[in-house]
Amino acid sequence: MSVDPKDEMISFRTKGKYKRKAKTLPCTYEDIFVAGLDQLSKEINRLEHEKGELELQKATLEGELAGITARITAINNRIRIIAPSKLDKETLSKMIGNASSEYADEIYSVHKEKSLD
Repeated sequence: MSVDPKDEMISFRTKGKYKRKAKTLPCTYEDIFVAGLDQLSKEINRLEHEKGELELQKATLEGELAGITARITAINNRIRIIAPSKLDKETLSKMIGNASSEYADEIYSVHKEKSLD
């Protein structure tokens, strides 16, 4: 099975002024074409590299997003646990007392005043 050489050819059309400029250069049309292909392949490689970096950054951000989502879920669960409407009177009273004590200790440590405890 022979391949027709015309099918393998790559043609590029140029305007007359570019052909005249190319004739003044110390290279052939083929050299110019090869240089153009080389430049195009470099751009493709650069774009592939940039795409890879962006995909890596996307994966990192997705990991951070998963962590943030887990933290939000934990906060929502904690809010649900300590919601006053769901607690009995005794537990709620203890929690308020503990929170007040922690706040008083914080004030004492900041202002060096006596704790309310």
